[in-house]
Amino acid sequence: MKAIFLVGGKGTRLRPLTAKIPKPMVPLMNKPLLVRNLERVVQYGVDEVILCTGYKSSMIESYFMKNKIDGLQIRFAFEDSPLGTGGAIKNAAQDLTEEFFVFNADILNRIDLRQMARFHKRMKADVTIAVTSVEDPSSYGVIEQKNGYALRFKEKPRLSEITSHFINAGVYLFKPEVLPFIEDGRPVSLEREVFPRLLAEGKKIAVYENNSYWLDIGNPRAYLQAHKDILDGKYLLPKENYVKNSLYQEGNSTVPLSSIREPVYLGQNVHISLKAIVGPYACIGDDCIIDAGCVVQYSLLWNKVHIKKDEKISGAIITPDCRLFDLQDVFVRDFDVQEPDKSVTLLTQVL
Repeated sequence: MKAIFLVGGKGTRLRPLTAKIPKPMVPLMNKPLLVRNLERVVQYGVDEVILCTGYKSSMIESYFMKNKIDGLQIRFAFEDSPLGTGGAIKNAAQDLTEEFFVFNADILNRIDLRQMARFHKRMKADVTIAVTSVEDPSSYGVIEQKNGYALRFKEKPRLSEITSHFINAGVYLFKPEVLPFIEDGRPVSLEREVFPRLLAEGKKIAVYENNSYWLDIGNPRAYLQAHKDILDGKYLLPKENYVKNSLYQEGNSTVPLSSIREPVYLGQNVHISLKAIVGPYACIGDDCIIDAGCVVQYSLLWNKVHIKKDEKISGAIITPDCRLFDLQDVFVRDFDVQEPDKSVTLLTQVL
């Protein structure tokens, strides 16, 4: 099976984390988010992927030239200017002659792709869209359906316009026969143009609802939530199961176990003082140093972060080469996604 990943966006909602790297390359448990998603689809038999690149494409291409994923062939389809969701697919898929998956690269989900493919075949669909239900769909694309087929689409409805709580989950299965319905050489939206056109032409768009976990990593709070969900075992990585093991540690580190409050992930070459406390819900990248008296919890440290003596860090995302001095308690935040008035602290090189 082949697949297309839409990875060309600027990741504006995730800034400043995406100021220097493209959104698909932000680390998720110390590996790029895109790598985590590619590792997952390989488990379902996807053996060839086309990455639709745009913003900072050279960083994505350079990474995969050096780092291969077993069992997966990767190609690139570069966009000189943004082509939208539909235009990107048309640009990448012109030589595809079999059914193919399409993924938004910034989504985490637990969709069983084999079951989705069987559903697609049973429904004799031209396109199948995976959906998920959310309480407030006003920020998403709403899909009205009947008997498993889409009836109409509504992008970002106002509260008074909400007629369905099913939203596009960012996973699709396409027959190549629908590609002629996408215009060449210009930005095209799947949701606003292609899908309504397919319905008007009598094509079948099936709606697949079987999705036990879904998260749009659209902002820093959701990005931090993704790590918490992994540590809680709500979202399972292919090679890391936090239901069975609540502490993962890479090699060559100095970590006194008395300092750890699980669940915790630790990268390579991490040095933690005997008198520090790390966790719960801490993800520590490679080459990080945490000095005596520090507390790091509910937080994400990228590589090469040094937390100086006696700092208290909670609910923070800290990027490379940040060193904290004399900032005790200034950056403490309670981590609770149900309380939007409480913000996530971002300490980055660009601030």
